Amino acid sequence: MTHSRLLFLTFLSIALLTACEVGKKVDRTNYDHLTIKELAKGDQLIDFSDSMLMGPIDINKLSNDDAKIAKAAIYRVYSNLELKDNQYLFRVKDAEELHLSERVFDRYVKDIEEMNAHVRKEDEMKKLEPISSEYLNSLLK
Repeated sequence: MTHSRLLFLTFLSIALLTACEVGKKVDRTNYDHLTIKELAKGDQLIDFSDSMLMGPIDINKLSNDDAKIAKAAIYRVYSNLELKDNQYLFRVKDAEELHLSERVFDRYVKDIEEMNAHVRKEDEMKKLEPISSEYLNSLLK
C-alpha cells in the first residue's frame, strides 16, 4: 500500500468517526455475540455512541466493542464506494441500505464529499486508488 494511500485511508477513517450529534445512547446488546465479520456483513443497525462521535478517534484506543462497531461500519461504507473520475462515490442512496443510523451515514457522506473536494482542489495530479479487498478484509480482523 502506498504511503499516500495509507495516509488517505487513515485520514478518512478518523474523519468518518468525528462529531455528529450529542445526547444519543446506543444499545449494544445486539452486537455482543457477533464477530466483526458477522456485524460488518450482517443487517444489524449500526450506530455509534456519543463518545465515538465527539471528535477524532484512534481506533487502537477504543474498547474492543467500540472498535468492532467502528470497523464494521467502515467496512460497510468502504465496500459500497466506487472510484470514478478520481472521486469516491456511494453505490447506495441512504443509510437504510447499509443498515447504518442516519447520523452515522450522514457523517460518512459529508466526510467523503469533503475529501473529494479536497482532492479536486489540492492537486489535480493526485490519483485516488480503489479501496482494495485486502484493506476491506483487514477491517474484519
